[in-house]
Amino acid sequence: MRGNSYLEWFEKQPKEISSHITFFLTGMLPGRTLDKVDPLAPAQVVVDIVKEAVQDHPPRDAGMALSLVALTDFIFMGRATKEDWIKADEFHQKVIGTVKQMGNESFAEKLEDSAEKMEFRAAQWIKSSGDWKTVKEGYLTHDIVAVWMREAIKVKSDEQRGRLS
Repeated sequence: MRGNSYLEWFEKQPKEISSHITFFLTGMLPGRTLDKVDPLAPAQVVVDIVKEAVQDHPPRDAGMALSLVALTDFIFMGRATKEDWIKADEFHQKVIGTVKQMGNESFAEKLEDSAEKMEFRAAQWIKSSGDWKTVKEGYLTHDIVAVWMREAIKVKSDEQRGRLS
């Protein structure tokens, strides 16, 4: 399986993005819970998930690969383009205005600090999204996973026949 491609891509991501991916994968994959995440090494969870995905059981391995692809695509929704970030900034500014109207200046200041970092964050997410698309299209499309699974099943079947002879 092309789990190594996913891990190589994942390990190159900025900490904010890898932490975000870890949070979502941990919360969304069956059998995973956030209480089992080591706060000092959250990215290790993704390494463990990918290693578990490659268990020499082709249909299950393919299913996990497709799950990782779908969830990673989901994580990038609303964060992959400049337009996404313009909408996010507009919403953020509305929230700041509402918080100020409510009289919560200290929270509004924290939101304004966050807004100042939006352009930098947007650039990181857009770049990571482009890198993700390259990895996905090169190694993890449905067709590529299907071919890999059929080939892996054939190899396993040939090995089992060889042991029976």
